[in-house]
Amino acid sequence: MKRKFLFFDIDGTLTTGGMESFIPQSARDTLQALRKQGHVVAIATGRPYAMSKDVAKDLGIDSFICNGGNTVIFEGKKIINEPLNQDHVKELLRECIQYGFPYCISQRDDFYFLTQDMSKLPDFQNDFIKGWLKEEAFDPEQLTQVKRLMVFVNEEEQKKLTQFQDLVPQRYEKEFVMIEPDDKFKGIKKLMETLQLPLQDVVVFGDGENDIKMFQQSPMSIAVGNAIDELKKLATYVTARSDEDGIQKACLHFGWVKEEDFM
Repeated sequence: MKRKFLFFDIDGTLTTGGMESFIPQSARDTLQALRKQGHVVAIATGRPYAMSKDVAKDLGIDSFICNGGNTVIFEGKKIINEPLNQDHVKELLRECIQYGFPYCISQRDDFYFLTQDMSKLPDFQNDFIKGWLKEEAFDPEQLTQVKRLMVFVNEEEQKKLTQFQDLVPQRYEKEFVMIEPDDKFKGIKKLMETLQLPLQDVVVFGDGENDIKMFQQSPMSIAVGNAIDELKKLATYVTARSDEDGIQKACLHFGWVKEEDFM
């Protein structure tokens, strides 16, 4: 059997999604079976490094693409760890300052976002995000390693911001927009180039909007049954839902694992 490099999105693909999201045992068993069959198994997520490494550790995986494709870990070693385009970050921050929009920056591979004045941030309900915020002085014109941004604007106010260029806004809460990388396949491609292996051996799994670029570029893509319609149209194959053993069923379908692997 030809070895495959299989990259799995986390939220809604490996996990069941929803408020009580978890990784089904069938998915965990399948990842281990794939490795035993000689395939390379990795995560491909938009999550930052600090969150991704914990999921990888829980799954017994030492390779992952995270930070939306800007960070690549292979067999426990960081191959690539890039920030956002810093010139574009500064241009966007100048607009935020011009319009008086509060913002936070993330420069390290941890959970934390820095803001110059906590009192200027609007109140919002997400206690998890609030726990990431720290007050610290910095010069927005001297930043060199910004990896993520949070801008506190509603959808209407956001229309005033024009300097996104290659910066991708993702709205997870009504009070703020997250600026983060969203091309996971960029990281996959860099990894395969580093290993000097063909892209034809790559398979990606996903469910959501931030998987679209990955599906558009990958030679083979598998959407779980709960994926958005746009992704299903791009997919090589659509499997069952993530909470109905979709990962396992797809890998059995293509013969990457066998029924006896689960006995």
